[in-house]
Amino acid sequence: MHYSNNYKLCPCCAKQPLKQTQYQNQEVDLCTECGGLWFEGGELEASYAHQQQQHSLKENIGAYVCSSDKACPDCNKSLETFKIIDNFDVEIDLCTSCSGVWIDKHELEQVEHTPSLRQAMLALNKTNNFASYIFQFITQMPVEYNIKPKNFPVITVSLIVINVLFFIFTLTGLIPEPFLSQALVMDPIYFADAPWTLFTYQFLHGSWLHILGNMYFLYVIGDNLEDALGKIPYLLLYLGFGALGGLAFYGVHLGEMAPMVGASGAVAGLFGAYIVLFRKAKLSYMFFVYQARLPAWAYFMIWLGLNIYGFVQSSAGVAWSAHIGGFIAGLIAGKLYYNKVLAKNPVISFVNNNDIKLETSK
Repeated sequence: MHYSNNYKLCPCCAKQPLKQTQYQNQEVDLCTECGGLWFEGGELEASYAHQQQQHSLKENIGAYVCSSDKACPDCNKSLETFKIIDNFDVEIDLCTSCSGVWIDKHELEQVEHTPSLRQAMLALNKTNNFASYIFQFITQMPVEYNIKPKNFPVITVSLIVINVLFFIFTLTGLIPEPFLSQALVMDPIYFADAPWTLFTYQFLHGSWLHILGNMYFLYVIGDNLEDALGKIPYLLLYLGFGALGGLAFYGVHLGEMAPMVGASGAVAGLFGAYIVLFRKAKLSYMFFVYQARLPAWAYFMIWLGLNIYGFVQSSAGVAWSAHIGGFIAGLIAGKLYYNKVLAKNPVISFVNNNDIKLETSK
């Protein structure tokens, strides 16, 4: 790294000269002693643009904290301390005269991701609107409030298309019933002769309501998980959750004729991974005519409780054991992938950090 001398002094280290260096395609001033950076007016915004992020410091600056004991390296006036954005405990020192910004070394990474973090917090704190109220009133399905994925969910959409096509094929008779029941449906009594049905059963559904419910939840939470995990790991985990859900069903119904179809076991696994990886995500739901909001983990834990109740009561017609097995597999996978996902996705890491303050209004 090339440095060239100048005459600015570090606001933190007494009489320590700053040296020019390159940061995000900008010439900024570095203190080689403490590692802090000085951005002249406009340089911080320009560094965001270099990362293809947009953020106006003047328009989006957080709350005023206090007058700093640091002096501006350019005009020698006292710096003022502000939150970089509201509800995030990272502070910057700003010169209100020349618009220069001082950032301590330990806060640089958080400041780098401020535009994405701000967008994530806006999404998480987004308020319910009339359109979502009407949708939930009619469908009784939850609405998600979470970080917007960076990439289009190719795998999730492909899975939905494949599921819908298989459903249409079964409705129209393009898949003959004998082949369907003997080679595609998961049935404990025939499983030893057709182990591949651990995967094929996941793409079959018994009714429009069945497939619409599963595909809705797959889309709602699948896009975030695909973005965080990566396309191939996400696909393998999805199929693995469904297979483990099928094995749980097989273990409970060993020796019984109990055919099973549906993506519920796989989607249940996504539920488990989702609440581990996206701890601050929220779901709104319709309670009679009142639109309320819960943390996603609370919503899905209630869902798990209902499934355990159905399993204990031996309620027929629903593969409770497959749901529970898939969900537990998802929790384990979420825990195993947690550190890797957070290392690759700093915004998820910052949002999951307890320093992030989110609104609680409905």
